[in-house]
Amino acid sequence: MRILNKAKYNLVGGPGPAYRNLIGQNSRDGVRIAGFETMSNTVSSNWIGFRSDGATGLSNEIGVTITNSAAYNRVAVGNVIGGNESHGVQIYAAAR
Repeated sequence: MRILNKAKYNLVGGPGPAYRNLIGQNSRDGVRIAGFETMSNTVSSNWIGFRSDGATGLSNEIGVTITNSAAYNRVAVGNVIGGNESHGVQIYAAAR
């Protein structure tokens, strides 16, 4: 899943399990938030890197990446992030 190019105020997931996404088997990032003026997006209540049983891996290389000057984005409560090949959450390249 990609949130790019000045995207704002998107919600991946939601306030509880009924809104949960299973995010896995991506060759790079499960969720990537990137770019100048890409801001105020939220990732909440998802299983990132797991199958629907919540225990078996469904790996991405990286669970969530926030990069390239993306600002004020949140990896919020309720996410279960694991089973990924590298990082669970990676924030770099002037992300705020």
